[in-house]
Amino acid sequence: MKLKKTILMLVAVVFSGMIMLPSGGNCQGFSVTTPTAQNLKALWGISDRNVFSAGDLGTILKFDGSSWAPQTSGTVFDLRALWVGPSGTGFTAFSAGTSGTILSNSGSGWNQALSPTDNNINAIWGSSVSNVFAVGDQGVILHFDGNTWSEMASTGTAGINLFSVWGISGNNVYAGGIDGNLFHFNGSAWLTVSGIPTTEDIKAIWGSSASDIFLAGTFGDIIHFDGQQWTLQDSADGFSLNALWGDSSGDVFAAGQTGKILHFDGTSWTEITPLGISFENINAIWGSPSGKVFFAAQAGDILLLSRTDTFSPMVLSSIPSDGRTNVSATSAITFQFSKAMDPTTINTTSITLTAGSASITGKVALSGDGMIATFTPSSALADSTSYKATVSSGVKDVSGNTLKSSFSITFTTVGSASGGGSSGGGNCFISCACR
Repeated sequence: MKLKKTILMLVAVVFSGMIMLPSGGNCQGFSVTTPTAQNLKALWGISDRNVFSAGDLGTILKFDGSSWAPQTSGTVFDLRALWVGPSGTGFTAFSAGTSGTILSNSGSGWNQALSPTDNNINAIWGSSVSNVFAVGDQGVILHFDGNTWSEMASTGTAGINLFSVWGISGNNVYAGGIDGNLFHFNGSAWLTVSGIPTTEDIKAIWGSSASDIFLAGTFGDIIHFDGQQWTLQDSADGFSLNALWGDSSGDVFAAGQTGKILHFDGTSWTEITPLGISFENINAIWGSPSGKVFFAAQAGDILLLSRTDTFSPMVLSSIPSDGRTNVSATSAITFQFSKAMDPTTINTTSITLTAGSASITGKVALSGDGMIATFTPSSALADSTSYKATVSSGVKDVSGNTLKSSFSITFTTVGSASGGGSSGGGNCFISCACR
């Protein structure tokens, strides 16, 4: 299949360190100024205001919604991997790289973790902040359970450099490597996947579901899985592809060598060429809940593609977590959203608490940034009682987009005999950590 090509024409307008590139459609491209000249190898976030990029010599940058700023990583090792998940009302970020380096940050700074390997770590992905996978050279596969990192046993990966990891859930994870090697974790074991129509390195994996998965790698091969078989879908004319990310089956980006950017609309792949801005290589892609797409490249370059926000907000996490027990009877219920929400839609009608068929009265407050909603019961909850907290699909973000569907959690309060319970506010539950 021959790629179509869309050219983003350069307009000679420079402002706030950015060059605007209108596409002729509903998006704009910006070359963003960053405070580093180091090669950026990884990129991830949970919202427009919490985006991270990592790269050579321990470089870590954070985007707060308006500008990029350096963070102290505490390491000089090259960082090749990054993943961020929502946690409570905040986030936990993980970064990893050469010599088995693993770092984490829960909002108060980066700390080095005890790593079970000295091999280079090339990719990281999690279904939640307590279920994270990392892969690297010599077939190493690591797992984080919320407390410690450990090496996972795997079949057939020994000696095979692994470059990519991604999953549908914690029990359905793929890892790609050299020479077209692909491995699948089914919840109990890592097994070799057969029938992959390439012998080139698999550098990136992304999918919208178990029956809609994309692979990309060296020489530009793009391979698709429809739930039954893997087929060669397209090729980037021999240019290596290093990264994949998508919002849905009809909105997928791939990028790589010489700054090549491709977009899949559900039917065909189109090349997007930003004239006037050139990159040696794009190494990572991540898209925000509002439709912004970030591309991290060599020499500290980051390209931002800003699109009209027609994307639904998500509930990222909650306190207490779904299924939590021994919750304090005096606890408030908190929901973290992926986007700033419209305060006129956040109220006791759209966020409710029930015990069986009985409604619990209370008040609802939205944080100043519009990202966190809190339901505070009017009085203490009953002991040893199951409750259901619900965010209705009628809530809207500031752009007028609604949740795709209502979101609910259940929890049980502590019994009176235990006097309060040890897990009362609970750590977060990740409902939509990965896009």
